[in-house]
Amino acid sequence: MISSLQASGDWKTSMDELAVGDLVFPHSGHVGIYLGNGTYLHAANPGSGVIIGQLYSFYGGGSYY
Repeated sequence: MISSLQASGDWKTSMDELAVGDLVFPHSGHVGIYLGNGTYLHAANPGSGVIIGQLYSFYGGGSYY
């Protein structure tokens, strides 16, 4: 998925570039959906399930359609 986004030319590496609905990768083994205002939806762990969390940093992201 990361390679596909990078190849599409829509790979974003700055929080200022993200749009609501973009996929974000806090690290290469995790993905979430950007909700805006520095927050994202992701599956934190099996005990917590899907949560809205603060996105402090990320590897990259972009729209995937």
